[in-house]
Amino acid sequence: MKPIEPSLVCKDGATVSVQASQYHYSTPRNDRGPYSHVEAGFPSVIPPDSWSEYAENWHSLTTRQLAKDILGDINMAWYSFKYRKFKWNFSTKHWLRSALLRLRGLKPTDTIYPWLPIELVDEFIEVHGGKKSS
Repeated sequence: MKPIEPSLVCKDGATVSVQASQYHYSTPRNDRGPYSHVEAGFPSVIPPDSWSEYAENWHSLTTRQLAKDILGDINMAWYSFKYRKFKWNFSTKHWLRSALLRLRGLKPTDTIYPWLPIELVDEFIEVHGGKKSS
């Protein structure tokens, strides 16, 4: 049996659990790979629009979670400006989407994304400055 992988950590601090094995929603569904689709879950920041169709479900947002999400967005913006990786179009769209989701009481950081194409995980990593070195 393949062990559970630790959460993937990006350079700006964003995290997401990415798993693939015979017991996860991945393709192929075995312990060897290579994988074209993985199970991602519980990202620390709202993921890109491209993930929305894969979300298992979105949960209601509490006031405490709202504050945590806003702080996460501020940290992401600070990283983007600090390291000159700010992408105006993506960032603007992301923050507007985050605000709209919060107003509707939805929380896409509290769910899993089964059979998520590996390219979308790569997109998440790139948007958040790359994978943090161990």
